[in-house]
Amino acid sequence: MRRHYLLGSITVLALSGAGYWTWRHFTAGRAPATSALAGPPAGIECAAPPPAGAEPAPLEAQMAPPAKPVSPAQSTAPALPPGFVPSVEPRLLKNPEFRGAMLSQQRVALEDQFRDLPKILGLSPEQSDRLFDLLADQQIRQFDLRWQRPEAGKTFSDLLQDARAKNAAELAELLGPSNMIRYQEFRASLQGRAEVNSVRAELASGADPMRESQYDPMLAVVNLELQRLNQEIADLGPRGVPGSDPADETKRIELTVAANQRILDAARPILSGTQLAGLESLYRRQRQQMEAQDTLNRLRIEAAATASQGFTPK
Repeated sequence: MRRHYLLGSITVLALSGAGYWTWRHFTAGRAPATSALAGPPAGIECAAPPPAGAEPAPLEAQMAPPAKPVSPAQSTAPALPPGFVPSVEPRLLKNPEFRGAMLSQQRVALEDQFRDLPKILGLSPEQSDRLFDLLADQQIRQFDLRWQRPEAGKTFSDLLQDARAKNAAELAELLGPSNMIRYQEFRASLQGRAEVNSVRAELASGADPMRESQYDPMLAVVNLELQRLNQEIADLGPRGVPGSDPADETKRIELTVAANQRILDAARPILSGTQLAGLESLYRRQRQQMEAQDTLNRLRIEAAATASQGFTPK
């Protein structure tokens, strides 16, 4: 399962210009399933506008959780020079070569994330190309938006609402009313699809790969458990804020492990014995990874606290 734990404890680099310009962490904990791509398709979600004269914080383009937990060492993003703060500056966005490369990378990422969408919507190759072109263009406009200042009498929220309305109108014109509904339903299931796709990838190398007829039943099971887990995680409150209980992180792991077990139990009528063994192995390794990362984080925090207590300014 896309770990709440790992998405919170590991800074993941989110989509942007130089190989997903800045992979940043998602919202605290595992976001609801509808957050899978909060950018162009159904509206743009941006950070609050910065104070006048200050450089805007990097805009987060929320994507579906990665197929597997990603450590910084495994990230495909290039290493940045010491002291370099990644940002998309207006001058770079106005550079045709930079903008073209950024658009290309956005499109590749969207096409990979939405790989099942053309089939679900019954799109031809030409229609699929037009859809992915539009989504990528909307994503680039999302980066443009962070540098815009509202007109007199308007707020940054007004800019967001206008952008959402424009994006929705463009998609509705391209897809039509019925496919627009299917598209929104697909977006709402992206978190669960990412989970099932990781299970499918895990089983693909085994003796009994997941069959197409098993996908939708597994998706229904996963979506149900993700909704429950999301709520349980949300009930713990935001992570990493002053006064938060460190034990909450352990509780998040316990909740995620319990959700995995419920998925395993519910999948018994769907998957074969060999497939269930593969899924159980996947969740066992993920549990070990979560627990190890929790220990590393705890020890790093303790070491930092000890070092700060012993520091004497000169």
